[in-house]
Amino acid sequence: MTDGDVGLPSTTAWTVAVAALVGTIALAAFDPSVAVGAAFGLVLAAVAAGFSGSYWHTAAASALLPVVGIGAIAAAAGTATGVAGAAMTAVGAVIGITTGGTLSDRLTTATVDRVSTGALFSGLVAGTVALAVLSASQAGGREAVLETILWATGHGTGGLFLAVAGAAIAIGGGLVSLPAGAFARPSTRDSYIRARNGLLSLLAVGVIVAGFLLGTLAVLSWYVPLLEGVAAGIAGSTVVRGAIAVVTAVGSTAIAFGLIVRFSWFGTNAGSNAVVPVLVGSTVGLGGSLPVVLVVGADSPAAVGSLLGVAAVVLVAGLPVRIAHRWLHRELGHGSATVIACTLIAGGVGVGATVDAVAGLADIRVAVISLVAIAAGLFVYDVGRYGRTLARDVGAGASRRPQYVRAGWSALIAAVGVPIAVIGLVAATVFAPTLSAPAAGAVVVALAAVVFGTQLLFR
Repeated sequence: MTDGDVGLPSTTAWTVAVAALVGTIALAAFDPSVAVGAAFGLVLAAVAAGFSGSYWHTAAASALLPVVGIGAIAAAAGTATGVAGAAMTAVGAVIGITTGGTLSDRLTTATVDRVSTGALFSGLVAGTVALAVLSASQAGGREAVLETILWATGHGTGGLFLAVAGAAIAIGGGLVSLPAGAFARPSTRDSYIRARNGLLSLLAVGVIVAGFLLGTLAVLSWYVPLLEGVAAGIAGSTVVRGAIAVVTAVGSTAIAFGLIVRFSWFGTNAGSNAVVPVLVGSTVGLGGSLPVVLVVGADSPAAVGSLLGVAAVVLVAGLPVRIAHRWLHRELGHGSATVIACTLIAGGVGVGATVDAVAGLADIRVAVISLVAIAAGLFVYDVGRYGRTLARDVGAGASRRPQYVRAGWSALIAAVGVPIAVIGLVAATVFAPTLSAPAAGAVVVALAAVVFGTQLLFR
């Protein structure tokens, strides 16, 4: 649940959801991309709820998270127009996510931490792939990039030895970075460490032996022409270099994986930590979606890189989401309803500020949409705060009757305030029919204050 450890009573939660739906419909009447964002938010909230289950459920939800994120960004890119459309899509997404969280009793703070960790890791991987794709498009294609990677350490037996040494260092670093607790119980920890140290010794001996053999082969090739062709064939084999590059990539991934797991395990005070299934699921999900993205955008690598770059930015936002979530519950105590209310009000003010001149029915229609969204936001805030107080003082199983009464009263005040604000808007068109954009925004804010003030007066 998102409203602290004690969620809103079910009746109040559904009331908040209905009000959020009304506000979303109003905003979608202005820009349909709001509906796309809201649908994505609801799906994401459903996926996030899976993080509260077993480790297997957490891994499955982590795998779905990047797939849903990339799909939603692709859909939004096809419907949203410009910065304003993207902003309205984000408004809808926030409303959808928080509304889904309000209706769910499984989105605890620990679950949000898992979601943000999975999103952060998926974003980092997506960003890395995006940089690789964009670099490939600028360097002349995938072949040029692969050529650079395979022969980065140089040609000849010397370059081959450096590649082998780099792969060994990557594998050794991965073995050292991965915590012993990921593979051994406390009773077998010492034997695991001995086995790991043995593998590290074998890697060191293998690098020395490889260097000795390659050096010997290089020296003998100076005197035996037949060995010169063998040395050139081994050192210039793309298969050998490709295998070494794969091993190096696996070792580097293990280093990153191990450092994240180690940092997470050592930094938690909880009895359990699901960072391993979260990271494994996120990697599998993003890796599974990449082939589809690359195939669809094969003709435009720049578009693929841009899509993955945007996905990386959105997914990495999981970290500030975690910080904001904790701050809301520490400072406000009723985060989800407050987020829905603030988002609806911000969307309403943004819609109203788009009116350059309040001079006709079309402008009045936009302003009415703005006022409805603002009124819905104020309603959500008031009812959510009451529901939180009721849950704290009485419990989640509080009687429905006081909730219905409070919801009806708040709805009545909002229904009175909106017509008053509309009448004021019509009057404003009579006395000032050519308002500038800042003035129109000021009128909307003032009329929103009328709605809020009416609610306070009748409380």
